[in-house]
Amino acid sequence: MAQSVGKCDVLIAGFGPVGAALAVYLGRLGISVIAVDRDTEVYPMPRAAHLDHETMRLLHLAGGAEAGMQINELELAREIGEAEERWLELEMLREEIGA
Repeated sequence: MAQSVGKCDVLIAGFGPVGAALAVYLGRLGISVIAVDRDTEVYPMPRAAHLDHETMRLLHLAGGAEAGMQINELELAREIGEAEERWLELEMLREEIGA
């Protein structure tokens, strides 16, 4: 269903990661923004598996660096856990074949 919206300085078509970031940055500069997207629900899966220093800089500018750091820490913990599991599997395999 179409909705009527007011005037704005910038209309963003697409409210994925890039459109959302653009809306935040323009809004912080005092520019009025309307962002529209064809989807009515939030995408349920994560779209970023790693946050590098450039991404963290952009998150800091948008006011979300702390949340980004928490996500990065959780991802690192997951990667370490997976590496430990793989190491244990390799050790068990070595014991089985007598290496």
